[in-house]
Amino acid sequence: MRMAEWAGAATISGWLTPFSSPWWKHTVGSGGPYTGPEHVTALADDPVMRGVMAKRRGHIQPYTWSYVSMYSWLPADGPVQPISDRCVFDRNANGPALRVGGWDVEMPARAWGDSSCGVSVATDKAITSCVNAVYLTANIGNDEPSKRSARHAYAMLGEAAMSSNSHVVGDGWIAAVNTFDVHLGLYGDIPPAQSPWVRSDLWYADADGAVGVLQLRCTEPGRALGIELWVSTSAKKPTVIPDGVALADFTIAVTDAELGAGTVATGPTTIVWFPLVGAGARHYSAGQAFRAVVSIQRPGRPVLSIDPAEHRRGGGELLAIRKDGAIVTTLLHNTTDRYLRHGSKNLGPGGLLAVE
Repeated sequence: MRMAEWAGAATISGWLTPFSSPWWKHTVGSGGPYTGPEHVTALADDPVMRGVMAKRRGHIQPYTWSYVSMYSWLPADGPVQPISDRCVFDRNANGPALRVGGWDVEMPARAWGDSSCGVSVATDKAITSCVNAVYLTANIGNDEPSKRSARHAYAMLGEAAMSSNSHVVGDGWIAAVNTFDVHLGLYGDIPPAQSPWVRSDLWYADADGAVGVLQLRCTEPGRALGIELWVSTSAKKPTVIPDGVALADFTIAVTDAELGAGTVATGPTTIVWFPLVGAGARHYSAGQAFRAVVSIQRPGRPVLSIDPAEHRRGGGELLAIRKDGAIVTTLLHNTTDRYLRHGSKNLGPGGLLAVE
């Protein structure tokens, strides 16, 4: 059954990644009773999902939480596939996903979420580091430094963002790009068709780390308290460093943008936010744009970077992905409103592909 694909989001610990959850639900933890998933496991008889439930019963919920699921406990000799590495398109996240051991990366495109790339590191017992999302946002109502909520900033993906994304699943790497109208965070109402800000996120990730180009553009004149870079993390006490955040297992480093001092805003999800220098409380005109490059770096691993876009003859942008300075792949992003021809392939507007 299709619902059984949910099991793909389970890390080697049995805990789930929270990246594609709604913007107010980026909670990392073992989770409570899994009555529903146990029923799905029984009905689907999916080996991967059985493997997840077997893992969880071993050290997270080793006893029966309720009698509701008693008939869904399958015999031990059924097909079980352990949680393993993957490099796939994940229909639960609606984007590409990569797992290498305890290193998990997803590039979601889910309405009501705020994330276009999330990264976590897990042991066989728990997730030890997690960044749910990194993005640029226009803050219009968060006026207290210790508080940040997407309800008062343009941070949320609308329904249109679910179909505007383009992705590539390579050999041991993934990439995705999404350009969309970004909305104020909502709980239940329907967001308007358009908003005064457009966000564009392009990400690449492999076993060594991740790198992304983040852009925010004003489409209708209006006032904002400032343009900010937000790092959403499940860490209660992240370490703020100059132009970035350090977690236990990796560092989020920001370049190509002049940032002010970082501030930690705590809540169900911890937000570390950085003001963009020169983009404070004022009126913003249509066409004004802001940009940052983010590198997620693992200790002792090569550092991923991305070259400034090179405009391609005939349209589109070429972006070289580098690892410790050496090019590992080049991506073509169609930034035009027409189809582009590359070799034998036609690339639609907003599309992304790897080029030789």
